[in-house]
Amino acid sequence: MKNEPWGKIDMRNWEKVPHLRGRRASELDVAKGIAVFYIPESHNSEPYELVKFPSCAIFREEGNGPEMPVVVIQTEKTDQSVLIGYRLIIGGNGVCDIKEIELLDGPDSRFY
Repeated sequence: MKNEPWGKIDMRNWEKVPHLRGRRASELDVAKGIAVFYIPESHNSEPYELVKFPSCAIFREEGNGPEMPVVVIQTEKTDQSVLIGYRLIIGGNGVCDIKEIELLDGPDSRFY
């Protein structure tokens, strides 16, 4: 994983994707590429635990859009929802609501 935090993910090493677990993200975490977003201290949020970090998942915008394979690297719960920070396999990142993500045990054929 070179010095390109949002580059394409090598699926042979997806489990080594930098991620954040067990605490709120900071602005520095985003700059380092271990988190996609941060919520200022003035707003309520707390870490939301998944069984496994990082996690393979399928993102569907608004829950029914086209399937996009992603690797989840961050989750935080707010008063309104659970936010997911993910990296796209093809490069890039995004944030979505947990309702837009299908968590998987590992990569499937959609990742290759």
